[in-house]
Amino acid sequence: KGRMWRKALELLSEMKDRGVAPNEVTYSVAITACGNGGQWRHAMNLLNQMREKGLKINVITYSSTISALAKGARRVRDDSTDGTAGDELWVKALDLLDQMKKEGVEPDAYSYSGAISACASAGRWEEALDLLATMKKGGPKTRPNKITYTAAICEFPTRWFAECFL
Repeated sequence: KGRMWRKALELLSEMKDRGVAPNEVTYSVAITACGNGGQWRHAMNLLNQMREKGLKINVITYSSTISALAKGARRVRDDSTDGTAGDELWVKALDLLDQMKKEGVEPDAYSYSGAISACASAGRWEEALDLLATMKKGGPKTRPNKITYTAAICEFPTRWFAECFL
């Protein structure tokens, strides 16, 4: 599953070479494959290609990209000797949430859950809690769900968790 990103990018390239224009679904699937493979840079690149081509970016595509950033932040944190998530992927995740709102795309629980995970992986627990509070004030699609709470609980290091909830 995690290695399918290469094949997805190859097929996307092949489509272009054969004159078949990728659409929103094609890009979304490729972004998801990149995210599953920990390839957040490729996911962001594909999102930017969509913008350049004037393709409509929906909540699923944005959420998949934010999820790719969260997975990248976890990987960087786990591989880091000092426990930090480099490249400030959490900032990129928050920027995508803001971009969604500017474009009139309402973030859903999955969008926020990914951003919470990215923030928590980087030790940005205050930002993660702010997102959780925003979700609680939102509509039915935005309210925290099992995924949201699981992301918050799993990603918070014990010391942050104790400060936040105890």
